[in-house]
Formats: sequence, structure tokens, C-alpha cells
Amino acid sequence: MEVWDLFDENRQPLGKQAGRKDPMVKGEFHIVVVACVVNDQNEILLTLRSPDKEKYPGTWENTGGALEAGEESRAAAVRELFEETGIRVRENELHLLDSQMEEYAFIDFYIVRKTVPVEEIRLQKGETADARWVSLSEFVRMGEEGKIAPPIYQRFCRLREKMEVFLKEDRRKERYPACRGKNRQESKKIVILGCSGSGKSTLAGQLGKIMDLPVVYLDALSWDAGWKRKPFDEFDRLTQSEIRKPEWIMDGNFPRTVEHRMDVCDTVIYLDFKRWFCILSVLRRVITNYGKPRPSMNPGCPEKFDPGFLKRIWNFDRRSKAHYYGYMKKLSGTKLIVLKTRKEVNRFVKQVEKEGRFVRGNFPAGPK
Repeated sequence: MEVWDLFDENRQPLGKQAGRKDPMVKGEFHIVVVACVVNDQNEILLTLRSPDKEKYPGTWENTGGALEAGEESRAAAVRELFEETGIRVRENELHLLDSQMEEYAFIDFYIVRKTVPVEEIRLQKGETADARWVSLSEFVRMGEEGKIAPPIYQRFCRLREKMEVFLKEDRRKERYPACRGKNRQESKKIVILGCSGSGKSTLAGQLGKIMDLPVVYLDALSWDAGWKRKPFDEFDRLTQSEIRKPEWIMDGNFPRTVEHRMDVCDTVIYLDFKRWFCILSVLRRVITNYGKPRPSMNPGCPEKFDPGFLKRIWNFDRRSKAHYYGYMKKLSGTKLIVLKTRKEVNRFVKQVEKEGRFVRGNFPAGPK
């Protein structure tokens, strides 16, 4: 019988398992993956559910299924795609389009570029009865006519805008090599810390493009238009929603949530720059972008001169630096990277371009 690991609403393991036929309990979730295959004509692969299936027999769907106990999300997507279609892909070919929380499951939706003739698709007995490639407009028409399994079409409608953006892009190239060696740990959840003006947001944007990871700017979650700070409970809720996703880069300090982010991440990057450098960077940013919001902020939050902000930068080392290093020294099994100059940052970015998500740490790890 298929067995699943169970998680709480923050996607943290509960140390419990359930079988496919076991009733789900409110507040407990398992993880489901969807592998949407797109060919070089921007057509989407659909498979026909077997008429013997208990739910939605004879309807079309994307490939997908639940994670087995002890399985990782990307590995499950690779497995499900091969089992149901015979299509082989590597984990680093999958692009995470989004992760959503439904009533009893987290849904990780991946897209992969692969062109395979229909006659070469190997159908899984008892699961899939047919396969076809359809255009985006045809997918929508089939969904409206009820030919696509309702949960699949509802999910697609929520992701349609992101899907359209993806389909307009050129074929995605492999952005990082396959893992070489057992000790090479892939980075999927990265926290970037450091004094304001050290370049956290810029580095987060660069890494997001190179490593094909979504970037979360905590400043954008914290401030509404007019520089009005969101209530703490709303900010915490928004942050938790991002943290529970399987892949991300998070830019921002925010001490109230930093320990939790560091507990769940696999990589911490700390920009330990001199305070005079950070102040000059902020002044340069204000002069260049005065009256306009920077890319990592919400519209309605224009760049401005704030003497109190400069004072906080000047006092950052005295008030915060030791705390962040203290957190880092407590971590075990987390890659720690400390960068102290712009040259080190540039060298690190070039290293990431070569090694991708398998980039190495340079700071001593905590106790084992």
C-alpha cells in the first residue's frame, strides 16, 4: 500500500505517516507533485485517466501523484513522469512554477521542456489510457467542456498567468550540473542576511536567475503603499506561506522571523560588509532612485532619504552582527557562506554560474 509522510500547515514533518486509503485529519497534509511537460511547439502533454480509476475516470490530466514516504518533491516528479509516460528527465530539468496549499495537501507544480512523439509515450497500465499534445487554448477549451479532471483544471486556472509567462520564454537551458558525489548538497532554500546597503536584494536577484529559484523580498511583504508597515500577524502569515514552499531565496533580516527561516533553510549567505560601505551604497541608491521604488519594494514605497535608517546601519554591527553569527554557529547540516567584499561577492556569483545549486560553503558549520 502506498504510504505518505504527513506535514503540518507550515510544511514541517509531523513524524507520522498515512496510507492512501486512510482518512485524512484536519491540520495534516501530504505532498503531491504535478509534472507538466511542454514541447518545442509550446504544447502541453495530457494523459487520459483509465476508465477503471475511482476518481474522474476517462478525463484528461497532467502527470502527477503523491510523494512516497521518505521521498523528495523533485524526485517524486521524476518518478511519476517516468511511471505514467515512460519519459525520463533529470531533477535539474524541472522548473517549479508554484507550490500551493489545498485542503489536505501541498501541491508542487513543475514544468519541464521535453519533445516526445505521442507514439513513443509508454502508458502505465491501470493508470493512463491515452496521451496527446494540446495547445494552451485547446487545454482551456477542454477544461471548460469538462474533459479535463476538475482539480487539474482548477489548479491550471490559478496558475494560468505564470504558465503563460513561462511559455513565452525561450527554451530553458540547464542552469546547473547534475550532482556529482554523495557529499554535494543542493541549495533549494537560501536565506540572505546582512546590513542594509550590503547588496542583499541585488545578490538575491542574481542568484534567482542563475539557480532558477523564486526570490522572496521580505521588505515587499512587510510594507504597504505609503511606507505603512503591515501588522505583525499579517507579515508572519505571509512569511510562513512563503517558507512552506519547497524552494526559495529569502532576502531580508527581520529578527522576529530570522531564527525560524534559518532553521528550515539549507543555505545561509551573510554579507558582512563595513558599515561605511553600506551607508555609501544607500546614499548612492537614494540619489539614483529618489522618488521611485526599487525592484525589491512594492509600488507606492518610493526611495527616500531617512537619517534614522542611516543611524540603524551605523549601529548594525553593535546591535545585530553577533546575534546572526551566533545563530549560524548553532546550525548543523546547513551550508554557511560569509562574504565580506564586493570582490568576494562577484567571485561567488561566478562560482554559482559554474556549480549552480551545488555551491559550497566557506564558513565553519555548527555542531554535528
